[in-house]
Formats: sequence, structure tokens, C-alpha cells
Amino acid sequence: MVFVLNARSEKFRDNDRVLTVPIFHEVRLLAVIGATLLLYNPRDVGQSHFYGVGRIADVVPARDHPRSLDILFDFVEKFSKPLILQEMNRLIEAKPRPFYSYSNIVWTLPERAYGLAMERLPNTSFVGLEEDTQDPFQGETHKMRLARIRSALVRNQTIRLLGRACLFCGAQWTDLTGRLFETEIVHIVPLENDGPDSVRNTVPACRRCHFYIDNGVLGLDDYGLILFARPDRELQEPPWRQRIDLSQSQIVPRLEFIRWHRKNIFGKGATKAKYRVELQAAYQFG
Repeated sequence: MVFVLNARSEKFRDNDRVLTVPIFHEVRLLAVIGATLLLYNPRDVGQSHFYGVGRIADVVPARDHPRSLDILFDFVEKFSKPLILQEMNRLIEAKPRPFYSYSNIVWTLPERAYGLAMERLPNTSFVGLEEDTQDPFQGETHKMRLARIRSALVRNQTIRLLGRACLFCGAQWTDLTGRLFETEIVHIVPLENDGPDSVRNTVPACRRCHFYIDNGVLGLDDYGLILFARPDRELQEPPWRQRIDLSQSQIVPRLEFIRWHRKNIFGKGATKAKYRVELQAAYQFG
């Protein structure tokens, strides 16, 4: 199976490394992060044709358009000559399909279409790409695939709600395409402790603060005040924020998650305590 991306060539920017699309394509695009796709121009721009290949590095909220996504590419390689859709279908002996299936943001073709597409790449670009398969997607169970998509979706929702900067020190580092190199999503109750993969259990943080939170160096009180388990100079100096606004209860971590972290991890380090066990006990004893 070969993935095909509906991507009008004139819509690319930043040296063919970024493509902005509407947000309603998010789930379908998150499912193919890491895949090398054939790039397809639909028929409303001349003849329908394939014009290159590209590997999706990530799919993140667009910086300047709240209802859009930026597809970030590791590379985009153009064909020396476009491959017309009808010619592709004839070469791979494809069965007729409904016209509307070509309008999906991502659709598929049989595996042999990939080899035909590689023949259209210039020789200088061809080296190595002929071996590029969809191995990361082979052997994935339905449960694994859903977990991967959900994790990326929670990350994007967290960034949309709380911003791209670290919630604790305000830092953020991006390249020219907008790819976030340092901003990560922290689970207040870690997943390995049975914490939920939900926007109510996540905040954006830089790599340093992520490490501090997971290992009990940083924490929060019930009012959003940032707590330091080690009062050394490195942690107390700016640009640390003093407080995080927890008044908007719909878009910040739940208090029960913050309290669990403060009780089990803050000042102690990583733990094997399970969140669900404590929650059940709390319900049991009122």
C-alpha cells in the first residue's frame, strides 16, 4: 500500500518544506506521520497528476491560522516529468474507483505504484529513496495505531489551548518551518503511572522543564504557583515564571492530577505508584 497526499504544488512554502491545510484533516494526517507519500495535484488544477514524493516529519497547529495545520516535510522531491492519473491507473491496472475518493486528503494505491513513481525522480534524487518503504506502518495493530494517533492529537490540542512556549519558563525553539525542537508535552501524572493521555493531564514544556517535572524537581500548588524542590541558584534565577493561571478550568490540568504529582513525585523523583489505585481508594473511603 502506498499513501497519496492531495497537495497542490503551488501551496507549498518555505522551500517546499511546509504545507498548510484545514484543521478537519488532522486525524487522517496524524496517521501518516513518518510516511513517504506520492504528491498529487487534483484535476481542478489542469490534469490530475502525480508530481513528486515527500516524507511527512510532523503535523502541528499552524502558527498564524488557529483553524489550520502545518504539514512539515523532511524532504520533497519533484519528478522530472508529471505522471498523469490515467496513466498511473493503466500501469498498475487499478480497478475503477469513485471520483470522490480522489478528493480525500490522504488515499492509497497498490504497492507497485511506488516503483513507477521512483522512475520519475531525477538520478541525483533517486539514491536511497527506492528502498524507502512503509515499514513503520507494517505490523502495527489497530490498537497501536489508535494510540499513536491519539498521542499526537493530544499534543496538538494542548499546543492549541496553552500555546507553543514552555508553561514554566516561557522558552520555545523552532526552525524556519515552525517545527518545535524543544517544546514537548508533559503528562502531570505520567502514562507509566496510569495517567490519562488527555489535555486535562498535559502541559507544554521545554526539554529541561520536562525532565524536572518527571523527576520531582518542579511542581505546582493548587493555585498555579511554581514549586522548586531544590532551592539552588540555577532553578531560582529568571526566566522562571512565578505562577501559571489555573482559573480557566477547561484548558488546564485537573487539580487532582496536580495534587497526585505533588504527593507522589514532587521532591521525591520518579515513582511506581499507580494513579488509578489511589483514585479508587479515594472513592471507596469518600
